Amino acid sequence: MNVELTDVEREFLLSLLQDRLGELKEEIHHSRVADFTAQLKAMEQCVRGLIGKLEKSP
Repeated sequence: MNVELTDVEREFLLSLLQDRLGELKEEIHHSRVADFTAQLKAMEQCVRGLIGKLEKSP
């Protein structure tokens, strides 16, 4: 699946994802439940992957 984004849309999505990444780091830091921490870390990896893809796109 390909999605075409304008530069403005791409920058907006990157900004949202970077904000969410910061929030996830904070949630992981405060989490005391192993299963929940694992879920948060999986989401963190997904967000990092999306950021990487958006940064590579032209």
